[in-house]
Amino acid sequence: MTDLPRLHFSRAEYAARLDKAKQAIRKSRYDAVLLFKSEDMYWLTGLDTDGYYVFHTMLVTADGGVTYLGRQADYNNVLYSSIIGDHRTFDELAGSSRGAAIKTLLSDRGLAGKRVGIQYNTMGHRADLYVEIVSSLTDFCTFDDASAMIDRWRLVKSEAEIEKMRQSANIVHLMTDAAIRETRAGVFEGKIFSALAQAIYENDGDPCALRYPIGCGPASKLGRYTSGRNYVADTDQFMFEIGCGYRHYHTAVYFHVLTGDVPKQRLSDLLKKVEEAREAGMAQMRPGNTVGAIHTAISDTYRKYGLDAYLRKSYGYQMGICYPPTWVAAPMVISGSEEVIEENMTIFIHPSLTDTESGLRVSSGETARVLKNGVEKLTSAPAELILN
Repeated sequence: MTDLPRLHFSRAEYAARLDKAKQAIRKSRYDAVLLFKSEDMYWLTGLDTDGYYVFHTMLVTADGGVTYLGRQADYNNVLYSSIIGDHRTFDELAGSSRGAAIKTLLSDRGLAGKRVGIQYNTMGHRADLYVEIVSSLTDFCTFDDASAMIDRWRLVKSEAEIEKMRQSANIVHLMTDAAIRETRAGVFEGKIFSALAQAIYENDGDPCALRYPIGCGPASKLGRYTSGRNYVADTDQFMFEIGCGYRHYHTAVYFHVLTGDVPKQRLSDLLKKVEEAREAGMAQMRPGNTVGAIHTAISDTYRKYGLDAYLRKSYGYQMGICYPPTWVAAPMVISGSEEVIEENMTIFIHPSLTDTESGLRVSSGETARVLKNGVEKLTSAPAELILN
């Protein structure tokens, strides 16, 4: 096992990321930060584990020191995937307090009476853990919310990260081809799901952090995954909001495949309006613009055609490193968002429209990278109506 750890980026890149974290900690006048978000741990050190669903944390100090505290089950993942040198095992016995273990770690690092930032807004920090931490750290040190400290750095991708996004997009293109090829009247949805999974695994991709909200018939209008597969009807629509990770970096695409006797011309006309709205939104993806400007541009396009009834609260979100249960990351493309767009952000935009007479929907969602002047489209939705 002399080839360990298996890192997906150079040690120089990890060193640069840790330096950014160190600067952010100092700028915020913290002495240290406790991380609970797996995406941040992965970005900083390469640590690849889904152990957040039970318990783990990473302490990063203002001098750049890193210590991982987790369960014994995660020990080999630390050695296999990360640059972490100081890793401690939580004594997982009946009645053991995670809060007390964190207090011991902070004490060992000389942080009694110091100011510590803590990530609260993450899947890895449940309410019961919060209660334990408050109980253990009150009167030991000063602590407050530092949830977004590392997030902001991750929004702007390095060239090496963009290449991972491109690799993800290449697989998504293969998934798109498989979706179009396999969707036919009478086909079991499970066969289509299998084709998507095959495209991912045969091309060294990661399973999607989000369980796909896709399906045909009534399921084509759902925004969340549900259990139980259907058969594609003679006249039907299959909604595909699909994507995958490559070294956990995600891209996605959004489109519909139709079957049978559908109002092709009306739907084609609607699709052109959706594509126009998408392009209007992407035209606002410029450094210095706000994320809210993307939402405004899409909404204004719909209003131009009298489609006010189809205005939505959100038209997309940031994409990058994602762990289950979701690939959705802030900032969301919502009205009024003042989040400032920066070069090398990567955003998924996904407008859609529904034909009022048939109830059928068309959509066109793509992931793009922000450039100095324009965007680099990472994924591409089908440009024409797909009718099988």
